[in-house]
Amino acid sequence: MIPNIWRNLKKYALPTVMSCLTFDAWLTGRQNEFKTTYYESLWSWSLQTEEGQVKELKVLSTSKDPDILKSDLSEYIFNLIDLLKDYVSILSSEQLVILFNLSGYILLFMIFTTIAILLIGNDLINYYELELKFPKLARYIQFQLKLRKFYLKFYILYLYFVILVFFSLNIFMFLYDYL
Repeated sequence: MIPNIWRNLKKYALPTVMSCLTFDAWLTGRQNEFKTTYYESLWSWSLQTEEGQVKELKVLSTSKDPDILKSDLSEYIFNLIDLLKDYVSILSSEQLVILFNLSGYILLFMIFTTIAILLIGNDLINYYELELKFPKLARYIQFQLKLRKFYLKFYILYLYFVILVFFSLNIFMFLYDYL
């Protein structure tokens, strides 16, 4: 990419610059003419490179080659969601309950891990007495401790909420499927 830009720059902009950079041009007061021709040549060069890049992107976006990766993240996410919907649509009711319980256990594990990390972090800060060892950071450490207390309360409430939703949906699935 860089050699192409340099080649185009040498082809379009540099000849104009070199022709205007003579000693005579500076003596006769043609600086404005020099600037306008220089900017016009750069402008034409930028338009040509922009057109080339647009053409290249169009060719790449319409290509059916599987080796070319598209960088559209939203398309990837929507394809993933469609695949998950297709997978869930073919599951039986027992398999749906198992999938729901598995996702709930994963969520509970993540919440317990976060709570454990918060508690261990608080214990490490208190055990190593970081506020006394680093007095310049004491204010920041106190702020972090207050923030961690807030996070701990939030995740405990979140844990109870998830457990409540988890149990109620399991009861609903049981009643819906078997009654």
